[in-house]
Amino acid sequence: MAFFHAPRKRRLTGIVLLILITSIVVLFRFIPQPWRGILDFGVIIGLSWGIVATLYFLAKYWRSADVPFDGEVVEYGDSE
Repeated sequence: MAFFHAPRKRRLTGIVLLILITSIVVLFRFIPQPWRGILDFGVIIGLSWGIVATLYFLAKYWRSADVPFDGEVVEYGDSE
């Protein structure tokens, strides 16, 4: 979401992160076994933790009467 209707700093941060993550993925393709398997296991653990955290906060949001955070949704026409 940092690419659309975002301040310049956030767009730049999004582009830099995109380039870094893509570079890391390409470089990790050249890692030999067993290190690549260990890396893949770490990715599985990280993704699982992300799913658990997302489900936890989703359930917490559904049980709450109010929204305790700003979704940073920009109305059309607003710009910084």
